[in-house]
Amino acid sequence: MTRGADADRLEFRLAELERSNRRLRTTSGVALVCALAFPCLAFTAPFFRDEVRARSFVLVDGNDLPRASLRLETGGTPSFEMTDSEGKRRIDISVKGVEPSVLLLSADEKSRLGFAVDGDGLPHGVFYDSLRRPRLHLVVDREGLGSLSMIGEKGTIDAGLGIDQKSGPWLLPKGSEPAATTAGEAGKLPAPSDPSPDTRK
Repeated sequence: MTRGADADRLEFRLAELERSNRRLRTTSGVALVCALAFPCLAFTAPFFRDEVRARSFVLVDGNDLPRASLRLETGGTPSFEMTDSEGKRRIDISVKGVEPSVLLLSADEKSRLGFAVDGDGLPHGVFYDSLRRPRLHLVVDREGLGSLSMIGEKGTIDAGLGIDQKSGPWLLPKGSEPAATTAGEAGKLPAPSDPSPDTRK
């Protein structure tokens, strides 16, 4: 009986020792994996910073077709462009110097509508024809007065309307010369920050 009891105790101790060895191997393995992973985590740490720096970003769809891009153009002008499902440029947002502009283009990538704020802080809206010529120009001047200029084939203002400094309306009929006392700067066309930059292509 004593020998049997001793044998049972010895077998129990051996089993405990084997379990202890397995736990030790498992703990050592985990520690080794953590030790090896630490340099990798340190190497990839910059990708989790609050700031990502690059010269351009391109957003593509499921067919790997570029649909939007953010980049710096020649001269340091930041530009954000969006394209349609055919890859045609349709929206262009840029800041040239201190003048921001938004350009909307047709399916054949021609400028049709542009918005801009010039260096003096004046807002502009320009409508273009199919040949990319400005035909309508909306502007709010330094006094906060709005005007609409209609541009003819030769690039001159053929008609216009707006509000003068006395809050009275003025109208510039076709073929007439703008009167400084009524039309203010209606005879001029303050150019926005080139809202038709199709030459970038």
